[in-house]
Amino acid sequence: MAHTAHTAICIDNLQFDEGSSGTPRLDLMVKGLSEIGFEAQKSDIHVGLTPDQGKRIRYNAIAIAAPTDKVPPRMLTILDGKPEGIIQFHEFPGAGSIGDEKCGDLMAGFTKAPFYGTAYETRGIMKGAVLMSRAPTQPRVEYVSGLLQDVVAGLVKDMLNSNQHEIAKLNAQLATMADGDEVADLNALKERRVNKSFAINRVLVHAAEYFTAYAKQARVFDVRAALVELTGVLPRRAQPGDIINIARFYGREMHVLTVLQRAGDFEPITLNVLSTIWVRLNDFRPAHHEPVR
Repeated sequence: MAHTAHTAICIDNLQFDEGSSGTPRLDLMVKGLSEIGFEAQKSDIHVGLTPDQGKRIRYNAIAIAAPTDKVPPRMLTILDGKPEGIIQFHEFPGAGSIGDEKCGDLMAGFTKAPFYGTAYETRGIMKGAVLMSRAPTQPRVEYVSGLLQDVVAGLVKDMLNSNQHEIAKLNAQLATMADGDEVADLNALKERRVNKSFAINRVLVHAAEYFTAYAKQARVFDVRAALVELTGVLPRRAQPGDIINIARFYGREMHVLTVLQRAGDFEPITLNVLSTIWVRLNDFRPAHHEPVR
């Protein structure tokens, strides 16, 4: 039996037969999701190539799916919470890539997708946040998400107050102006300001739908550089293939804390508001926390 709510799932560490096309891959995704307890349609799944994998080819997917009672409890815990980037590894029949086939189905990584699976861009990385293992990652992401929403709300309120002040000044000018052409120009400017206020207020009310903090696995090549060049955990004389495999193993528990901004087909005025928020957020200097970069 499926739960009533659908959820957006990110699935990584997928592999498919070389030369396979889109439809067979989607068939495998639907079948694999079904076997672990999700109901999904091919039209609700998007598969893409994972970047920064070197010679190894891996894929990731976004799926809008309905969990059933068959879904493992540990996975439900992650998918029922807020999107934070916490990954739960689980067997994924037919498309997993992690583990030993002699021991059963290979695994893939599952996490809740931000912004309900819609497009987004990584705007920055939070400095001074170390996410080295799963246990402390979740509360730290929750904490920083709360801070981020408070800061965004404060910046947006300042923008709204400033814009309302400009509207008040235009109203004062219009009250004393008689020239028809000048009145028309000021009314047009006022209309743009009013529309901007609507856009700012929309972002204020739904701030969490536009910006969020999210833990992302560290790039495997950054992990390799840290293990070899910075810390010396691995000697430089080690075989390159061995180094990259060890880096992948370590990287599954190493995250960077990012700031995501929802992307999409927004009106130009909303895009302008979001861009202004990011510029001010990037310049924000809190009293006790590192700036976003």
